[in-house]
Amino acid sequence: MSKSKQWVIFIVCALAVFMVDIDFTAVNLVLSNIASALGEPLSTMQWVITGYMIAAGALMAFGGRLADIVGYRRVFLVGLVVFGLSSAGVGFSHSATEMICFRLIQGAAIAFTFPISIVVLRFVFPKTQLGFVTGLMVTIAGFSQAIGPSFGAYFLVHFGWRSIFLLNVPLTALTLIAAYCLIPKPELPEKRAALHGLPISLFVGALFVLMYGLSSVSHWGVLSLKFLSCCVLSLLALAWVVRIENRSEEPILNFRLFRIADMRYIYIVRFLLVFVYYTLLFVLGLLLQNVLHYSIEKSGSMMLLMTLVIGVLSIPSGKLVDKVGAKCLLIWGVIFLLVGLILLGVFSITLQEMYLMTALCVLGVSFAMTIPASASVIMLSAKPQEAGSAMGLFFTVSFIGDAVGIAVSAGLLYHYSAEKLMVLLRKTHHVLNAKQLHHVLAISHGAYSSGHKQALFSGLNVRVFDLIARHAFLYGFLVLLSVAAVFGLVSLAGVLRLRSSA
Repeated sequence: MSKSKQWVIFIVCALAVFMVDIDFTAVNLVLSNIASALGEPLSTMQWVITGYMIAAGALMAFGGRLADIVGYRRVFLVGLVVFGLSSAGVGFSHSATEMICFRLIQGAAIAFTFPISIVVLRFVFPKTQLGFVTGLMVTIAGFSQAIGPSFGAYFLVHFGWRSIFLLNVPLTALTLIAAYCLIPKPELPEKRAALHGLPISLFVGALFVLMYGLSSVSHWGVLSLKFLSCCVLSLLALAWVVRIENRSEEPILNFRLFRIADMRYIYIVRFLLVFVYYTLLFVLGLLLQNVLHYSIEKSGSMMLLMTLVIGVLSIPSGKLVDKVGAKCLLIWGVIFLLVGLILLGVFSITLQEMYLMTALCVLGVSFAMTIPASASVIMLSAKPQEAGSAMGLFFTVSFIGDAVGIAVSAGLLYHYSAEKLMVLLRKTHHVLNAKQLHHVLAISHGAYSSGHKQALFSGLNVRVFDLIARHAFLYGFLVLLSVAAVFGLVSLAGVLRLRSSA
């Protein structure tokens, strides 16, 4: 295959990745605005993100395995068609229920496009260039994530939130036509493995039950029967899936890949790092808009610092993987992560923008190092015939880390900010009615700013409640940073267990 055709195919795959990443980060920042427009609580609208990620994560390995069996080209094209149609469905939704349902379908479509785009590169480019093209693909993803918040803010202000999703329709059509014409048909194995729906059904069900429990734990309590039942049911279902797949000669979820030491460690590291990354994306959007009262344009610009650094530095990081190995980059990436979290902690105490901007840049450097390096470990460790399964499982772990991160961080934020709020309210000696208290709790969770529904506080000093809610939120934010720091230290221990040649 000529080099020119290789790079044209790369552009096609990059456009698919671009749509997925810009769609996700744009929603993160404008979710509270969409909730207000639809008249839905933020706790319900959280499932617009969580459901999307669960559907994508649960089916990611299935998409990769299906690509190994029926061909990556066919799977990629079907995924694009479904993604375009579901994007139109989200754009025309008139309720939270409709929007969440279409986002589930959209997430499922990603499972058949996002990992396959990387698999295509695995077969199009020589092994000596994999680190570079992976870094370049991460640059595209980083760039789309970088402009996602600003893109979402701009389209929300000028064209309405629906335009954020409807723009995917023409982009998907363009990508579909190009992919159909350019991506070559792969050689398929003479004997095709059978696909069994039971393990996938169990896996999807287990993740939904687990995420439902995690998203509701702040209301139920950690020791409540409902939460414990969700945990037990999901763990039993997952154990059943592992048993079925380990006995299968052609598993869809190839858990045997965990027997390879480097792949086992990198899957764990990837889960932890993605957990931290998307937790930060979720909570920073709430912090900037609804707690610090930045405009949506300024909030998008601040988020741009971190994601733009990821995009700019991913190309040289990919080249460094080819030269010095993934392990070295991963070690330094995790160190930068810990430094960035410390700077965010300093910012939450001082509220000086200098610390926030520095922290976002340092975190961008961290993820620019770790994302291409972790993907390279997977591609170099997997056998060619298992490339789809390995990359599918890799992105399954990634998307589950994202979904779990948002659910757990939301639960922790709600619990600890509410706990701190009640302590601070008692010190003010103000007596609030049920509606006022519910509203102040929502402000402390970052659901919306204190300027919302000021009429509820007639005769009271709204400024006092604004300061109390801000302190409560920042307390919960510090708790999340502490959890993220622990995860960073655990991921560093996992990286150190990798082979030095990785």
